[in-house]
Amino acid sequence: MIAPSQPEPAVTEEPQLTFDFLLPWSERKALVTVPEAAEVISIGQDAVRNLLDNAELEAHRFTAFGDSNSRLTNRITRRSLLLWLVKTANYAPSAIVQTMLQIARTLTPNLRATLIAGLQTQQREK
Repeated sequence: MIAPSQPEPAVTEEPQLTFDFLLPWSERKALVTVPEAAEVISIGQDAVRNLLDNAELEAHRFTAFGDSNSRLTNRITRRSLLLWLVKTANYAPSAIVQTMLQIARTLTPNLRATLIAGLQTQQREK
């Protein structure tokens, strides 16, 4: 492993935004079903229900018809799924920067210049 020449840059994004790419839904979809949550975090539906019962995920629970005889339906907040992913991650999102720097050091000077120019162009387009 090559030692970095500069200290690792501080992560200025909130963890929720940093991990946002892990969820396939747009920010407009604030609530998801148990099957959707189970699929995206790669655990079974019963495990998701256990997370709900243990208050590790936020959810809105209601009956389909508003009466006490109907089965409860859970709608899990997108926010709590993101925070659960942050909590269970075994890496820091900023670690990818160091990996990218190590890879960049192996590029030829021409390829490195092309990479830097592409990143600068992308930054200006934002």
